Amino acid sequence: MKKLLLFSFCFLVLWQARAGFLVPPVTASPGDTILIKIPVVQSERPMAVGLSIGTQGAGLEGQIPLMRQWQFRLGATVLPFSVSKDYYAFPSRATVVDMDANFAKAHFFVDWEPFAEKGTFLEKFAVSGGLAYFLTAKTKARVRLRDPYYYGDIEFSPEDAGELLVKSDWKGFAPYAGIGLNRLRLRGAMSLDLGLGAFYMPSPSVSITGTKMLEENAQNEAQLKKNLDDHFRLMPALQFSLNYNLRKNEK
Repeated sequence: MKKLLLFSFCFLVLWQARAGFLVPPVTASPGDTILIKIPVVQSERPMAVGLSIGTQGAGLEGQIPLMRQWQFRLGATVLPFSVSKDYYAFPSRATVVDMDANFAKAHFFVDWEPFAEKGTFLEKFAVSGGLAYFLTAKTKARVRLRDPYYYGDIEFSPEDAGELLVKSDWKGFAPYAGIGLNRLRLRGAMSLDLGLGAFYMPSPSVSITGTKMLEENAQNEAQLKKNLDDHFRLMPALQFSLNYNLRKNEK
């Protein structure tokens, strides 16, 4: 499978560069060694560095054009956040959920611009694929009752009922696929990129720790992991990149 993917990628690259291949006429006698030079058309676009912001957080990214229709992107982002809100659970009791999350990744993407030679707005369109490594991808949530709990005439305060500590971790490699618009010209050497896609996250590790009346909820870890595996492996990604274009590449 790996060999097939590698062969397919090489075939696409060579097929897209076909317009730049030039084979001169050959005149030689039998037995002569023939050397044919096949130049590949280099991209005339400049390399670029920039700031990115989006659903994956904020970070830095560099762009390296390869050929007319291909470029590499290397970057990294971080996304720490906290949120606290009321939520209904157990199954209809109001709870307070305090959640902290921390995501940090490095990524390597390849952009293919199928209409790069058309000379229209479509030349900005790109199909992207690549791989990210999430150095950290952790969430931690504390869940407790918002209101007192009654068992018959007996009242239990939220503190008496206890709390749940729920942790999950998606650390690891995540393939990426998406589409975008590259090099939307702003002013001078500045340009804007837009990207929309999704990461396929690794299977997470989970843990549930309960206190007092909620301590037996640890048995729900397997069900929580199944729910995350079934419904939360695809992570949507919307990214905006503000780039500064460096000097032109030499041909």
